[in-house]
Amino acid sequence: MVTYPKERSGQLEWWKRKLDHAIDYWRPIFEPSKVLVAQYNNEAATTREKEEMRYNMGDTSDPGIRNKANIVFGYLDQSIANIAAHDPTFTVHPFNKAGIGSERIVSRISDYWYRETDQLVHDKRALLDAYVCPFGERFCRTRTTLPT
Repeated sequence: MVTYPKERSGQLEWWKRKLDHAIDYWRPIFEPSKVLVAQYNNEAATTREKEEMRYNMGDTSDPGIRNKANIVFGYLDQSIANIAAHDPTFTVHPFNKAGIGSERIVSRISDYWYRETDQLVHDKRALLDAYVCPFGERFCRTRTTLPT
């Protein structure tokens, strides 16, 4: 069994190897998912579409030119909109006597930082990954063999 190195340079090399292994292992699953996310976001996903964008052929800024690929993406739009909390307000309940009376302040701080950090955008991206990545994995398993 390999032990964790004691010196700093050995630790950095150990973690670099771990990260490289994880990236190589998961790349076949996440690459098809990136294409699906690009299609969902109405971005150029195929080589032809990328070349068309590069040469600026056609008006691709018009939303009528690019629309969702199929009914699955429409379902994803609706599901993400239903799950993601739009402008939530947080309610705080104290656990002990020291917290009594400060519920309103803590609740307002939580509300402020939710809006300040634009958490809704991050929530929607996480939901999109949760919905789309399994399709990418299934596509990957039918096309390639994963390491065991």
